[in-house]
Amino acid sequence: MKKIIYMLSCLLFLFSLSYGSSWEGRSGNQLLKINFSPASMALGGGYVAGINGVYALSFNPAGITSTKRREAVFSHIELFDGVRTEYVAYGQKLWGIWFAAEVKGYYYSLQTFNNADVAGDKISIYNLAPAFGLAFKLGEHISIGASVSSLYENYGKNSANGDTSTFNFGVNAGIKLSLLNDTLRIGGDVRNIGFFNTTYNLNTPSNETIPYPLIGNAGVAYVFKNDELKDKVIINADVEIPYDNDMTFSGGVTFYATDSISLMAGYRYLKDFDTLDCFSFGIKVGENVKRIYGALEYAYVPYGEMGGTHHISYTIDF
Repeated sequence: MKKIIYMLSCLLFLFSLSYGSSWEGRSGNQLLKINFSPASMALGGGYVAGINGVYALSFNPAGITSTKRREAVFSHIELFDGVRTEYVAYGQKLWGIWFAAEVKGYYYSLQTFNNADVAGDKISIYNLAPAFGLAFKLGEHISIGASVSSLYENYGKNSANGDTSTFNFGVNAGIKLSLLNDTLRIGGDVRNIGFFNTTYNLNTPSNETIPYPLIGNAGVAYVFKNDELKDKVIINADVEIPYDNDMTFSGGVTFYATDSISLMAGYRYLKDFDTLDCFSFGIKVGENVKRIYGALEYAYVPYGEMGGTHHISYTIDF
């Protein structure tokens, strides 16, 4: 119990220390806020207590300890206005420590207009965010992890400002606990801790200091253990505390229909969205071929008038 209190205190201290800074402005580092786990997004965007494998690297690094052997993930997300993001990650256990690495990024082009509303140059914009992390087990029921993520932003070449880019670093940390014979799971994380970055105005180069998008998450998950539903149904509840907005509450349910198929549905409270636009859902289909396990996951997440996003990923455990 002392270890649990100590780790939770450390996370709270780091979050409060970072949150005490002045958080103003936004930049391309919003890539760091994108959740690439279809399961998490299908469950309302949380599931910090249950997210596992290499998906957990920049969300809750403690979840890396769920990697059984070697795991590789490939993910694709279709966002708005032709923006697409890609994700690749790998993790495994070595010498009693779990290691993982990932690269996520997106690319899109932006049409510029002058004061007379005449089309000008088309700017190509892309961002890359690689990360590396490790995790430990402090006991049978406690896992902790941390990762370092970097962000490369490139705003392309145009007649106004030439080629502009930035390169910066941030830190993520998390903890997961399993209690009452794995009936209750608890998780917490702090993401994108305070290394400031400099971004640029697309038309007029300027050194504007903008922080990483600091986010704190906490969540619980309950695993049904009675005879009829034993390990077949998991419900989760989460809260997200971003630096630039109000707290967001979410929850979801996972149903393991068979050993190969699981269904997920979630709700994320967004006050400016219609009720139906707060619901998300997903499916996971997995299969063993000799010693290789492959799983295809899909999640649909609506965003009001902007439409919906499609999250597709494939995981290989070998």
